[in-house]
Amino acid sequence: MTVPGLSEMTEEEIKALVEAEQTRWTKLHETHFVGLTDISMIVLKGHLLVEQLLTSLLSHHCTFPEQLRKAGLRFPQKAALIKAIVILPFPDELWRFLKLINQLRNDIAHELEPELKEHLETVRAMTDPRTKIAGAPAGFQATFETDERRLASLISFWLGVLGSADSILQLLKKAGKFTTATFTT
Repeated sequence: MTVPGLSEMTEEEIKALVEAEQTRWTKLHETHFVGLTDISMIVLKGHLLVEQLLTSLLSHHCTFPEQLRKAGLRFPQKAALIKAIVILPFPDELWRFLKLINQLRNDIAHELEPELKEHLETVRAMTDPRTKIAGAPAGFQATFETDERRLASLISFWLGVLGSADSILQLLKKAGKFTTATFTT
């Protein structure tokens, strides 16, 4: 796969841009998410981090990205727009994860004693070693002891995928070659 326009950027410029984006998302992840053990906090903080990444992915497609906040888009709307307009191919598992994290967040935010049993069964199924997650490293799904760790690892995995996508889109935007016909084989 070649990306026209990137050849005008030096390898150092590309590396610096990607590293800056990855560092930014990693710092947010480490500051607000790593080490959480309470399921409610894992869901709420994880949902916020995912939503920030969805907003960032959408912003690359906007002439005036600051207007996204004014649009008042909710999480499901952002996810649907990502699916509709982002040129990167995401696996089906991402869309199932986004639906799950939003349902978990809504249940926790709107119920005093939320019933999470069905959602946690879905988390277990998503992290079961027999269920293949596209792009997940070998052994990723076999290392969980609790539902909280399963969910936190699932969120971290998808944050990594979305963060990488954000870096790619940022790179394409910087290269000035950001169109739906950007990728050629």
